[in-house]
Amino acid sequence: MRTFYSKQKKFPKTDRIKNPHQETKRQQNMKLEAKKRILDRFIPQREEKPSDLFTITYETEESKKTKKKKNGRRLGCLYENETKQCDLKRGGKDGGEEEGKIYRDLLSSEVLGRQGAYKDGVLRFMGNDPAEDTSPFSLSPLNRSSEGILRPQETRGRRRRKIPAHPVRVLDAPMIEDDFYLNLMDWSSTDFLAVGILKFVFLLNVKTGAVTRICELGSGDKISSLSWHPSGSHLAIGTHNGYLHYWDVAESRLVRTFNEHQLRVGCLTWSGNLLCSGSRDQRVIIRDIRAKKKTSILEHHTQEICSLKWSSDGSKLASGGNDNTVYISDAKSPLPLMKLEGHQAAVKALSWSPHSPNLLATGGGTADRTLKIWNIDSARLLGSFDTGSQICNLFWSPLANEIVTTHGFSQNQIMVWDFPSMDILTSMVAHSSRVLYLTASPNGDTIATAAGDEKIKFWNLFPQSPKNLLGNTLPGYQEIR
Repeated sequence: MRTFYSKQKKFPKTDRIKNPHQETKRQQNMKLEAKKRILDRFIPQREEKPSDLFTITYETEESKKTKKKKNGRRLGCLYENETKQCDLKRGGKDGGEEEGKIYRDLLSSEVLGRQGAYKDGVLRFMGNDPAEDTSPFSLSPLNRSSEGILRPQETRGRRRRKIPAHPVRVLDAPMIEDDFYLNLMDWSSTDFLAVGILKFVFLLNVKTGAVTRICELGSGDKISSLSWHPSGSHLAIGTHNGYLHYWDVAESRLVRTFNEHQLRVGCLTWSGNLLCSGSRDQRVIIRDIRAKKKTSILEHHTQEICSLKWSSDGSKLASGGNDNTVYISDAKSPLPLMKLEGHQAAVKALSWSPHSPNLLATGGGTADRTLKIWNIDSARLLGSFDTGSQICNLFWSPLANEIVTTHGFSQNQIMVWDFPSMDILTSMVAHSSRVLYLTASPNGDTIATAAGDEKIKFWNLFPQSPKNLLGNTLPGYQEIR
């Protein structure tokens, strides 16, 4: 018996119904091959930029030789501007090789965010380094790592010391004047702090904390400047009416009065027994306090004299004026030795280096805001640095090669600069008003600042020992009345 099977009709391939979730065998094989290739390595996906995570460098000996020639030319101007202006010597005998190396490190730091490049050509994973983040308030176009590359070789890797951020003493000085052109505070060699408030002069014994009043001017006159004799026994007092009083502090009596200025005496300075006074009448008068007649008169400035400072060896006198200039003079000659120009505002801040008698630091007012370092022997500007605010005072520390600046508009801060790298070691808001007055202790470890907020603060910026005698002998808050 024959059995008949019905043949099942075959439909064309195009008529078959496809399952969208079903993978073809070819797709499965491709996925399997891909898994085999990546099983031995896993690279996580991160949000950071690739330049923040790795540094890749592949260099051959031939490419290095060709780059040295090209990079040395490109870096020439940048390297000279950044280093030669501060008299910093380049290391190595071959300038081209040194410039090429610095250029490569600088390029790697700016593009890849790290200092230097890896020579082994290996892919290296790196996390973000918060210490190298550039502050949004930085005035430099380079990041912190790049600034380290351009820093002198001898200052690289130097550990920064910890600087106290809080004052060790706070005094209340009610009614102290908020005037940029006055100098109302000075610290004597015998540890007495003199403060001028209106028509009174107060003395603070730093060791005991006792406050006494030694001087009271007549009606219609006020204190405009103070300066101690180097011995600490006598005090020179300038007034708004142009008088200059010479007081014996120990006996609390007036020794002599000079009436040689026509307008207020805004600044005073001593060199041995030579007393110099600068006035709004545009004159600087130098006199020997032991003689009755004045020694010489300097008439270099065209506006008010804002500051006077003798060099550490007593051979040169620097005067800053409201005419934006600084003159270097000699007590023996009425003619100036040189004229320093470049500031765009009044120059009240002056300080000679106690380490190199030929170096002078100057600071400009609100429209200028720059700190400038000068070589007086060559009359050359070594460097100019924008501080961001008005510079009211300068102090070059004898204990460390560092410069302290106090500021007014608009940040009212105290800044400490390392020399010669000019790195900012610290910047702190010290007062709620302009920090107009600054003076240093006899040994130079502590500074006192005063401002229009009627506060006097003591800062132990250069401690010599763990124990601070000033902090242990006085109460934390006092008032000068």
